Amino acid sequence: MPRHILAFDLYVESRQEDGSVVKSLAPLPLQKERLFAKPDGPGIPDGIKVDTNGIVYVGCGDGLHVFSAEGKLLGKVAIKPKGVTNLCFGEPGELYLGASDNFLCKLYLDKSVRGPY
Repeated sequence: MPRHILAFDLYVESRQEDGSVVKSLAPLPLQKERLFAKPDGPGIPDGIKVDTNGIVYVGCGDGLHVFSAEGKLLGKVAIKPKGVTNLCFGEPGELYLGASDNFLCKLYLDKSVRGPY
């Protein structure tokens, strides 16, 4: 089972006759596959979410891993013994984490952290 996170281009740009550039969804299958991040620790990456600042939150076997938009590890929140299997944004500055054993917790972050809703 792969233990890495891949990135793909979701949008393509096309130039119009008037010189303007228009972005549209990329056709399937997705193109430009590249390695985004390779979380260390047990388990496989799961429950990936991105906030409005481009920060990537990933549930992993040892907790929550947080990456920059470029894939650089910014930090971890240890959640033991089960790790994190899913997560979601709540109100601004709130992140809910869940695990396979009915575990649920709420992290309080800076109010600038928001989900894309």
